[in-house]
Amino acid sequence: MSKNNPLVAILDRHHIPYTLHSQSYSTRTIEETAQARGISADSMLKCVLMRDLDDQLYLACTRGTKRVIPQAVRSHFDCRRVTCVAPTDVESRCGYALGTVNPVLLPTSVFRVFDHHIALTESITISSGNPLLGIGIKYADLIELCRLLGHPVQVSSVR
Repeated sequence: MSKNNPLVAILDRHHIPYTLHSQSYSTRTIEETAQARGISADSMLKCVLMRDLDDQLYLACTRGTKRVIPQAVRSHFDCRRVTCVAPTDVESRCGYALGTVNPVLLPTSVFRVFDHHIALTESITISSGNPLLGIGIKYADLIELCRLLGHPVQVSSVR
């Protein structure tokens, strides 16, 4: 399952340690996914794809049990209005199905903001882009990898 995964290949290429968290059946919520993988929902990264009135995309990331508040994202980026991308449009807008979006594999044109509370945990589980496979990675390594790949990354409050 992980042999041909693009995110695993990037992690290996950059010599970043990680753990794989697989599941054998499909799930719909972060809580169900965490249970299927035998991990805490709070240790998972929730990624919410948003857009402003000019159609600029933003990815707001927080811990799995927390909510992203669009007003906090709007304030951080000084936008007039920011809304969540419709669940039916996520895949066509970023190339990944709802529930499989992660901050590493998106284009550099998508601005990323990580809730500063994520730093309270040493590691976080992110989606691999495959709904049946999560990847555990140190938070500091995730931020560094995003920056190495040229992704605009900021840390702020999004909740």
